Amino acid sequence: MRWVESIWQDVRYAVRAMRSSAGLTAVAVLSLALGIGTTVAIFSVMYALILKPLPVQQPDRLVQVVHRGGVSGHSYAEWREFRERQDIFSGVLAYNTWDSNFSMTQGQEQRKVQGLYVSGDYFTTLGVPAALGRTLTASDDEPGAPPVCVLGYALWREHYGESPRVLGKTIVLDGHGFQIVGVAPKSFFGVEVGANPEAFMPLEAERTFRDYQRLYGRQTPSLDSPSWILNILGKLKPGVTFAQADARLKVLGKAVYKALPPVLDDRTGKPYPTGTLAARAVTNGISEWYFYSDMVLLLLTMAGVAMVIACANLGNLLLARATKRRGEIATRLALGATRWRLVRQLLTESVSLAGAGCAVGLVFAHWGSKALVSAVEFPGETTVLNLSWDTKLVAFAVGTALLCALLFGLAPAMRATRVSLYSAIHSGGNAPVAGGARHRLGNAVLIVVQVALSMALLVSAGLLVRTAHALLAKDPGYDAKSVLVAHVSWNEENENLQRQEFEGQQLLERFRSVPGVISASGTAASGGTSLPDIIVSQQGQADRHPRGYSIFVTPTFFQTRRTPMLAGRDFNDGDDEASLPVAILSDTAARVFFPEVANPIGLRYRQREEEGQHKGQEYSVEVVGISKDIDYQLPNYGPLPIVYRPVAQCITLCSPINSYEIRFAGKVPGITARLKDAAATVDSHVAFEFRLMADEHKDTVRRNRAMGWIATLFGLFAGFLAMIGVYGVTAYASSQRTREIGIRMALGAQPGDVFRMILWETILVVFIGVALGVAAGYDAAQGIRGMLWGVKTSDPLTFVLAGCAMMFVAGIAAFLPAWRAAKADPMAALRAE
Repeated sequence: MRWVESIWQDVRYAVRAMRSSAGLTAVAVLSLALGIGTTVAIFSVMYALILKPLPVQQPDRLVQVVHRGGVSGHSYAEWREFRERQDIFSGVLAYNTWDSNFSMTQGQEQRKVQGLYVSGDYFTTLGVPAALGRTLTASDDEPGAPPVCVLGYALWREHYGESPRVLGKTIVLDGHGFQIVGVAPKSFFGVEVGANPEAFMPLEAERTFRDYQRLYGRQTPSLDSPSWILNILGKLKPGVTFAQADARLKVLGKAVYKALPPVLDDRTGKPYPTGTLAARAVTNGISEWYFYSDMVLLLLTMAGVAMVIACANLGNLLLARATKRRGEIATRLALGATRWRLVRQLLTESVSLAGAGCAVGLVFAHWGSKALVSAVEFPGETTVLNLSWDTKLVAFAVGTALLCALLFGLAPAMRATRVSLYSAIHSGGNAPVAGGARHRLGNAVLIVVQVALSMALLVSAGLLVRTAHALLAKDPGYDAKSVLVAHVSWNEENENLQRQEFEGQQLLERFRSVPGVISASGTAASGGTSLPDIIVSQQGQADRHPRGYSIFVTPTFFQTRRTPMLAGRDFNDGDDEASLPVAILSDTAARVFFPEVANPIGLRYRQREEEGQHKGQEYSVEVVGISKDIDYQLPNYGPLPIVYRPVAQCITLCSPINSYEIRFAGKVPGITARLKDAAATVDSHVAFEFRLMADEHKDTVRRNRAMGWIATLFGLFAGFLAMIGVYGVTAYASSQRTREIGIRMALGAQPGDVFRMILWETILVVFIGVALGVAAGYDAAQGIRGMLWGVKTSDPLTFVLAGCAMMFVAGIAAFLPAWRAAKADPMAALRAE
């Protein structure tokens, strides 16, 4: 009890000390809150990505079945064969890996819904019960079973208001109805970390309710294709180890592939090598965190550097405060207090400061982690992470706070208690600390380190900002201003391909006649671009098979985008199914297809159909134009070899027009309303999602901009900390040279001389730190080289601006202490000793 009472006494005294030094307390708490908050926020994102166990029963018993070598995809035939033959799992499941974005229509507006096709034993194997109703069963995944689905909790809350009457209702996705039988738990997101499935449907539903034959001309549904479209997981039986499962899968895989017909390569006609199976642990889920790893690790490193600077600054501030308390400390020692007792008291004050900073920092961490996830996710994708707290995350936050307290509190406590009793009491606490010259040298070294680290952060931030600026300034190959992109959703119970093709053309004509529309075009693609089998034959050379991205467009596509034609002509209404197949190549595609030809206009290549009723057929395509390269994906990926084909000549791998690009004049709300009215005259059931092309272009560099802004915040934070550090060290050093300053002024030194002396000494130390910071910044730039575009790691402008910023900050920080020292009364300064 005596020990508890002593600790409580220390805590109460620490609180009183914090209240008596309100300015220092505010600076310390704010610095720690920003440092600890950002560190915990970044770590919580990394923890959710790679360390947090899945919200399922016995996640440590889950195993992913992969091809030996790491490939995870499996065909539906493999899944069925494996399910029947496996004997090491108490339950197995499969789910799709292909894109399952559906459109749920509400009036003339549409909402994207992320779906997931799963096997009937998916929820049972994972041990996940329904929050409402029931989960899917094996009978739901049989051929011909009624179409049912389980809603994700988020969709249930947002669209149905968490109503229990949702059971039995029908949700219409892409024109197909699914009866709702249950709702998944709130915390359940599947087994892929960051995914956000909003509707779970049986695998067999894909065969019935996504008619690929209608869209792509396939003779068989996607489930019966040999593509690797499924992930397979299993839960180990009791007593079966991971090593045993891996060994058994090696044998089992050979039997599975032996029972299946060989899969032939469409190009060579030879069967693909089959290999065998292996096990992969998925305790923490299947995470694609490597897409975010470079960013998260960079930010975590920046946060760690900022934390070190913050702790060093607070150590200096506490040492300056302890200097003023030398008389108090000497009196305590004279009255019998041990040095350890005083060190414990000072450490308690440091822990109290760290605790207050941690408490405020957790508020920053709460919204900072969500903002970070939104910043680093890919444009157009929604990453949902379970950022809830558990004991491990709490332990990290508490450990970070205690570590900070030790870093900035231990050294000042040890130095403050190393005091001469006689001189401290005799001078009222104003006696110099022993080894003052050594301490001043240590403070100078500390400033150099702080400035160098701050320079590294500022340089990194500057390079990332310059990268984002370069990407935004890069010519995308088109003019995105005043262009509206309308993504269409064909949502009818009885879909008809011919009708949609007809209505697609009708919509385009109506859009062109809307007041305020300058030009309009349409694009038809299936999930983006396709990769046709292209054959280029030139005299005296073997046939080549260059890969190009194919986009089917209407005439005026280039006019609407204002993409220049470098050679040849644009498409026209005469380029239809009855005319010779034609194509316009992007500049990169022209150089890839015909590398030795200066002007390939009039040349031809052959294209082989890879899907549908025309599979294997070849036909000749004439090149009629060369267009300027455009940024079709992320701008830092470089130009793609794109083959433009007329929509009217699309045979397979092509849907009706699914997006329109409208160049307009006027206000966006007005033109959007008129376009909706025009669309309603063609089909009142069609739904649109309107977006400005300029916004879509900005989204392509959103991650780069976000990284630049976040890194800049860290750089400014580090500069702010460096300013505090320079101010604290300069003020502390000036207070220790009070007698020297008094003597100099008594001997004739002018206030301006004292001011310049102190300011010059500080600037000199900062300059050394900047010089070392240039080297540190260059090393930091090498570490983020893969994240840069359009700027060199040794960009002189970035280094000069960072150095000037640090010198400016240091000058501001050193000005006030130097000015105070210059204004000191010489007699008062001499009497101070």
